[in-house]
Amino acid sequence: MLGAELRLMLAGVRTMWIVVAIGLGAACAFAPPRRRARAARRRVDLAAPVLVGDGAREQRHGTTALLFSSPRPLGRQLPAAWLAGVALAVATGAGLGARLAVTGDVAGLFGWVVGALFIPALALASGVWTGSGKLFEVVYLLLWYGGPIERIPFLDFTGSTPGAREAHGPEAFLIATVALLVLAWLGRRRRLRS
Repeated sequence: MLGAELRLMLAGVRTMWIVVAIGLGAACAFAPPRRRARAARRRVDLAAPVLVGDGAREQRHGTTALLFSSPRPLGRQLPAAWLAGVALAVATGAGLGARLAVTGDVAGLFGWVVGALFIPALALASGVWTGSGKLFEVVYLLLWYGGPIERIPFLDFTGSTPGAREAHGPEAFLIATVALLVLAWLGRRRRLRS
């Protein structure tokens, strides 16, 4: 199921975006320490939304009835869609994740993991509730620009800005991830019942 979700997510993605994601990952892995690594960390998450799918694919392609008639769509398909998004987010930021692990930056690695969990949860919940990927695109862009780029600590879901760790930004976004997954489940359950 996870493999099928990954193939569906990558089906419409242009090769150029995959090359950009690989390039950003390599840049993060080999960037010089400190200042450039922080700059690379702030920019690596830009590639993830291009690859991460949303929870509205079945509505866009008219396969809602087919998907909802399958066995256990809440227990199988919804977690598989989120995990496929997590896998793609991890893949786009693997260079940075490896660098953080090798250098022993536990707090940075935690922020990186939270970002990889949060992005697909936001995409899934917004897609399930709105039937479109537009809400995710707008909210993610605002969070990405305000947090990692403009260094507003409470908006930084990656923990890459100095004040984000003191403001417990990654922890708050981990809680938000759980809340978004619950919202996605409730929204999908509501659609199944109607």
